[in-house]
Amino acid sequence: MKLPAFLPTSVKKLAWFSQYRYNRLKNSLGRSRERLIKSVVRDYSQAGETVAVRRLTRRKYGGIFVEIGANDGLSLSTTYGLLQSGWQGWSIEANPATYQKLVENLRPFPRAKPINVAIAPSRGRVKLFLGKNDSEGFYATLSTDNSPWFDEHRSESFVEIQGVPLADFLENHGVPSRFDLLLIDSEGMDLEILQTLDPTRHRPFLILTEDYAPKNDAKFDLLRSFGYNYQNRLGCNTFWLDTSTP
Repeated sequence: MKLPAFLPTSVKKLAWFSQYRYNRLKNSLGRSRERLIKSVVRDYSQAGETVAVRRLTRRKYGGIFVEIGANDGLSLSTTYGLLQSGWQGWSIEANPATYQKLVENLRPFPRAKPINVAIAPSRGRVKLFLGKNDSEGFYATLSTDNSPWFDEHRSESFVEIQGVPLADFLENHGVPSRFDLLLIDSEGMDLEILQTLDPTRHRPFLILTEDYAPKNDAKFDLLRSFGYNYQNRLGCNTFWLDTSTP
């Protein structure tokens, strides 16, 4: 705000302070409006993924999900709003520090099952590389790919955790052979994880996967070979629907 030079300093300070208070109030109201919308719509996702999941699965209430890369269960979460709507499922997070936040955030939902394990190409101990300047744990990954994206976001620091293929996890945890949603957000490892799914034993109705350009073509071909059709893209995520279900 530009004020005339002839105004006394005291008047200028009062005007600047009033403008400052106005901007603070405006920003606060904007955040309150955003929180209100999220609580009413029950969609805390990054680009409206929760609403899309309800529409595609035709289940506003009571569905079953398996989420790989759940993070803290709330920040930019597709499944938090589903849990509020009576869904149940397995929220899998590999990063031990982030997993503790996940447990706390999902405590209000007795039908949520937080699990600290890495879904990996093979069973055994694996290295989970942590993100650079990533206190929220968004960029932790099993991937060792070399790319500009990983050069920017992946650090040399890692933790060792237990890894298990997806088919084994689903079998060992009693996941129904038919369930509503498989959601994968693994920072460049979605293809390798999907390669460990056995669609003859477990077949989700809808698969939501985070894209990673170097592997997209191979991943899309794999999903089509499983009998899934592309439905939609929101942000960096694509939605794939089982064609064998009427």
